[in-house]
Amino acid sequence: MIKLSLLGDSFDNFLTTIDYIIQIILSFLSGLEGIITGIFNLFNIFVSFLYYIYLFLAVVVEFLINPSCLLLILLGSSFYYAAFLAETRKDMLIKFGVFWKYVGETSAKILMSAYTIVTKFITGIIDMI
Repeated sequence: MIKLSLLGDSFDNFLTTIDYIIQIILSFLSGLEGIITGIFNLFNIFVSFLYYIYLFLAVVVEFLINPSCLLLILLGSSFYYAAFLAETRKDMLIKFGVFWKYVGETSAKILMSAYTIVTKFITGIIDMI
């Protein structure tokens, strides 16, 4: 399709060139908008990730500062464990004892592992000095 204007062919070429330049500028701005939006989305993901790490560390610190929270969770878990697996009252007491036996054995293993890690870490620091 041929465009004919009253101002001539050179004016049509000039308008077409300006149209192409404007389209290039608009495409560039659209791409720039996409890049900026992507950066903000990455920033949002990063902030959410930091928030989840903060919540995890808050729970860990809460257990370290207030061990009664951990004991209450263990106590509640032991009641649920005993209640779901037992069929009689006597069996419930036995399951309750089995749960706490397991907690005691596991706690001893965890404390021994923590002691080993801490002593090796301190020994490594002393050996570096």
